[in-house]
Amino acid sequence: MFRISALAVFLVSCNTHKTKSASDALDTQSLIRVPAQRGAAGVDQVTSALQARYGVASGTPLSPFVNSKAPVSLDDGAVIVQTVTNPDARDVRVDLAAKPCLPVARAAEWIGAKRMLATAGSDIVTGHVDYRFDSAEVRIDLTGEYGGEECLRVIEIYKQ
Repeated sequence: MFRISALAVFLVSCNTHKTKSASDALDTQSLIRVPAQRGAAGVDQVTSALQARYGVASGTPLSPFVNSKAPVSLDDGAVIVQTVTNPDARDVRVDLAAKPCLPVARAAEWIGAKRMLATAGSDIVTGHVDYRFDSAEVRIDLTGEYGGEECLRVIEIYKQ
């Protein structure tokens, strides 16, 4: 009887430890790669993971209203400043903080995105460099700062 009681206490205590499920795990690489590899289903998977990060119910559109809390960190240390999805979760836009810097060229390599253009900028407008990945199901646009480290700042994912 004692063994059964001890085993029950052990199992209950093991189940109460909060662990991150695979669907809640999210870093910058998976944020970009999953839609590129899985298409529309990957966009839905990433959207669900982002909703979990923001602590909202699945299907809740992410908007500046939802993003009014503190910035959200990804598993690799990248910091999301804002996330926006449309009501049908068809499109996803993720704005990243400048630090830590993830070179946009490295992120583009993960999915084979092609460099589109670079704009130097001016005293008024920040320069940017754009990369694009296209498939039958998704388009992914990566935008980084132009010049210097060219850090990834914006990820836009569209279902085709």
